Amino acid sequence: MTEANLKSALVTLLRKAFPGYVIFRHEDRHLFGVPDFSVTGNRITSWWEGKHASPQFVSQGIQELTMLRLANQSHARYIIWDENGGAKRTLLVHPKEMNEWQLTKENTNGFNHRWVVEQIRKVHEP
Repeated sequence: MTEANLKSALVTLLRKAFPGYVIFRHEDRHLFGVPDFSVTGNRITSWWEGKHASPQFVSQGIQELTMLRLANQSHARYIIWDENGGAKRTLLVHPKEMNEWQLTKENTNGFNHRWVVEQIRKVHEP
């Protein structure tokens, strides 16, 4: 499974789960540092950057700075699909915790898009 496949499947599920929300994929090779997608609903915009750790991933410095800045002003998280050691997990990581992302407490077993959708729902609850 590739990172692009994981993000595409998640965004498809998000659009079904939140039909009135505005969901953008921001991936553009001319825009550097912009998170992969945003979700806007209930007057809240959240920002999400997906990474497939198999076993590692690369994050550009400008992207890390942007995610930190967004987290200071709104809600921004990394979604990490971790595939190390044969076990799969899905993690949500605050940008400030990226140095030790493997230790985050916000995680679930498997590549679980429905779990991510529920976490995003909680962010957008009125």
